[in-house]
Amino acid sequence: MIKPYLLAAATLFLSLLTAAQPIALDTGITIREYHQAKGNSVRLVYDEINDQLLYATGEGDIYSVKDDGNGNAQETFMFTALDHEIGFVQGMAIRDGLLVVCGNNSAFEPTTTGRVSKAVHSGGNNWTWSILATTEEYESANNFDHLFSGIIITQDKSEVIWCSGARGSHGEIQTYDGLYPSLRGLPITSILLKIPSNSNNISLLDDSTWLANSGYLYARGTRNFFDFEYTADGKLFALENSGDRDDPEEMNEIVPGAHYGYPWTMGGNENPMQYTPFDPDSDKLINKYCRAYKRGYFYNDPGFPQAPNITFKEPVRNYGPDADYYRDPTTGEVKKASDTGGYITSFSSHRSPLGLVFENNNLQDPRLKNKGFMLSWTPGGDANGWRYAGNDTLTGTFVDESEDLVMLSPRNGSFNEINAHQLIKGFRTPIDLVIARNKMYVLEYNYVDPKIYEISFSGTTGIYEYDNASISVFPNPVKNFLEIKNVGTSSFAYRVVDVSGKQTMISGTARASERINVAPLPAGVYQLLLETERGEKRLARFIKE
Repeated sequence: MIKPYLLAAATLFLSLLTAAQPIALDTGITIREYHQAKGNSVRLVYDEINDQLLYATGEGDIYSVKDDGNGNAQETFMFTALDHEIGFVQGMAIRDGLLVVCGNNSAFEPTTTGRVSKAVHSGGNNWTWSILATTEEYESANNFDHLFSGIIITQDKSEVIWCSGARGSHGEIQTYDGLYPSLRGLPITSILLKIPSNSNNISLLDDSTWLANSGYLYARGTRNFFDFEYTADGKLFALENSGDRDDPEEMNEIVPGAHYGYPWTMGGNENPMQYTPFDPDSDKLINKYCRAYKRGYFYNDPGFPQAPNITFKEPVRNYGPDADYYRDPTTGEVKKASDTGGYITSFSSHRSPLGLVFENNNLQDPRLKNKGFMLSWTPGGDANGWRYAGNDTLTGTFVDESEDLVMLSPRNGSFNEINAHQLIKGFRTPIDLVIARNKMYVLEYNYVDPKIYEISFSGTTGIYEYDNASISVFPNPVKNFLEIKNVGTSSFAYRVVDVSGKQTMISGTARASERINVAPLPAGVYQLLLETERGEKRLARFIKE
């Protein structure tokens, strides 16, 4: 799977993309192109003190985007890598006059140095920079090196938490063109670190004993946590993706001392390379067109390290109805978890979930309170889950469109179990989002023509009127008759509306065992809205062939 932070590999791919206007899939959502951003944009935050957006590029440039009072954006160039001393930026966060940036001095050299820098607001648009922490130089990988990525400031502003990503795709040996013949991960990689925000020039050693005793090691087993965010009740969650094998993508609650399983588990699946003998050609979850397979990174590996005797933290469970496709490891068939009332941990393979935000009375629609929102970066692939770009093949989603905004609704009051609803599709490699001024802003990475979009919610969006426990329909796509699953009632009233939610196409009442005749509908995307005799409301989306 291509990473948004492997910029050189991504440039060719992104140059093939054409501009498109995002499409809202429900009523009451307005999408406006707010600003033309710079190529290779990676992070977006809201500076509340100065009422402006800040966005960063991978090269370390930081720009402010301020509203002129008439709804127009005015961009100002603020900082370069010379200010924060980070040449390859992946993370940026802000809280109450404290701005932090993390990344590495280089992404494509045999050795690298990770760094976190901070800027303290000193009046107006003036900030004073200093270095929080720097690693000693350590051995890089020229493929699948995730480096320093997501970062967040704790809610009390006393500490900073960030991810040092995995050195490699799935625990394999990465030699950097033969320089490091047996090297896999390092002590300084695949971990979360936490330091006091008032620190200065802390030196982080690539030594497991030193890290364990330093007080800075926060959690282990992370592949590439790219974005962190707090819920309204103060719990911290993060997103990461799982590599070229067809394992689900993860959302995790972040707790101190946890181990998130990498490289022994990804997306709730066990990594088969830890067991020998292993034949990658017989693994139905390995796409033979993906980069990791083509470059020989799946192989029988008797030297794979043994898993520690601990319980790994399980990813969030997603009960759909969206972003819940998976590949059956026995048959290779692509299935949808919610069609059988099941769940996936956490999202469809290769979506690459990136931007994450939780709503806390900051949007106009009160029904959005305590919802989460997620961006998925990867363009969709063909039926086999791959797409061709120039001289390389990149892993895309299978069936699932991706490049979208997905709403996350907690089940039973907790985000450890969620329902996912696709709200907007048609972005081009969206990478970060923020809520500000009662609106949401989405940043695209797209190297050719990146945009910042402004999204407004009017309070008439139909999808939020429906309970979290959504139904499933089968088959999907459908030609003639829909079967409804997981209704939990004996009879119900239903409406089929167009994708905008504005026009009712058919309606009626039915019993749970009945099928709904949709044969007269034109081909397209529809929503099935259902209300039980107890007043419970359910929703599913389907495609009419």
